[in-house]
Amino acid sequence: MYMAFKIGENRSWFYEMLKGAGMKFKEGSDLMDNMYDTMRGVLVVLGVLFILYGLAGICLLYLKKCYCVCMYGFCFTLLWIFSLCIALPGFAMWGMEEETVGAFCKNDFDAIPFGYGKYFRENPDMSARRFDIMMNGPSKILCSDACPCAPIDTSKWNVT
Repeated sequence: MYMAFKIGENRSWFYEMLKGAGMKFKEGSDLMDNMYDTMRGVLVVLGVLFILYGLAGICLLYLKKCYCVCMYGFCFTLLWIFSLCIALPGFAMWGMEEETVGAFCKNDFDAIPFGYGKYFRENPDMSARRFDIMMNGPSKILCSDACPCAPIDTSKWNVT
């Protein structure tokens, strides 16, 4: 829960970084604000759920009552579902093939699985170009004046 409160302290860092790089990206700044609000809410709920889970576990050990078992099982189930939701994007990316990435780069959306070609045709405001600045924007900022890169010193590498 501490992390949830720390997240909101300096919300403008993304906007300031973009401004320092000379990029105007209002949509991305608004998106970051929405992500901060969502992340803060999820972390608060998750913190409360972990506290309830811990208290239910303590009550289960000492009281050994049915309501303690139910609360412990309920919190465990919610935490398990949350963990599964966090893992699903990773599982989805795991099965992505190199051809899919190539099709996306060539704007051949019909070759992308799950019907994205049809989705982009039916929703012209949700085009891949709209997401391109969010996906490739960080690489434009890195090693710019806003985020200078230090030269790599390969003499520190231990190659044996």
